[in-house]
Amino acid sequence: MAKLANASSKLSKLSNLNEIVTDQQKDIGMVSKSKAGYKIKTFRLSNDDLKTLEKIREDVNGESRTSISDNKIIQALIYIGSKLESGKVLKAIKEMV
Repeated sequence: MAKLANASSKLSKLSNLNEIVTDQQKDIGMVSKSKAGYKIKTFRLSNDDLKTLEKIREDVNGESRTSISDNKIIQALIYIGSKLESGKVLKAIKEMV
């Protein structure tokens, strides 16, 4: 039993040391803040939607010097959609269905 008490004592000392080191690193700027809070969101797309996204990606990559991912294209479409009036977005949704 004495070994267990001693082991937890050493463990607590180690965790305290880690906290001190982390605080010191933050003070001198060694630890950077994490990037913007990205959240993973899953969407289900039909085969037609996937083909449309693939065509958009091919068209965009044909005009771009670098390869553009599907993720960046979806982000750009969300950005474009945020600039539209809600009535236009609703109309597009009704046309899709």
